[in-house]
Amino acid sequence: GNIKVRVLNLAGSEMAELLVSGKTSVKEIKRKLEQRLKEEQKFFPVCLQDLSCGDQKLEDASSCESLSWKDGDDVSIYLTRSSVDMEKCLSILWSAESRSKAAALDFHEIEKLCAMCEEIFQREPMLLETSGPLTVVGNIHGHFEQLLKLFEHFGTPEKRRYLFLGGYVNKGSRSLDTICLLFLYKAQQPENLLL
Repeated sequence: GNIKVRVLNLAGSEMAELLVSGKTSVKEIKRKLEQRLKEEQKFFPVCLQDLSCGDQKLEDASSCESLSWKDGDDVSIYLTRSSVDMEKCLSILWSAESRSKAAALDFHEIEKLCAMCEEIFQREPMLLETSGPLTVVGNIHGHFEQLLKLFEHFGTPEKRRYLFLGGYVNKGSRSLDTICLLFLYKAQQPENLLL
């Protein structure tokens, strides 16, 4: 026997129907869904999404059995946008420990952050028209400590508007931390941080 799992988007449209066993984990359901969507030429970042059933968020480690789904059941689950824990990520990047060595942001948090910023960038026009007051910043080139000092001196994008002209990464040893901090503030304050 199998469990029929219908995966719906938030609008209620069916994205796929999967047959799974009771031992199948939510993570495995995501993997099967992503594989099915690829076969149908629908490229969708399932790994960046959460699944929910009713009001319950489904944890990746949960199995169908642990969710009380039984053979013969017909279950509908919803694919929802997974969010980045902004405060946790900012706290890690601003910590004293991360000033001396590369921060340890979770890979999946970085993936979700990139997807969030991609959506923001796609909504923005190619030619940004803005007005002052505005702090214009040139090349950062992955010099994370300099970026932190800049925000300490002038204020974070929550308090001040910035236009970064480019040259965000390379040369410096902390390019990943640099772009992650910029993306976190872009996701939080899209109008106050222009990239």
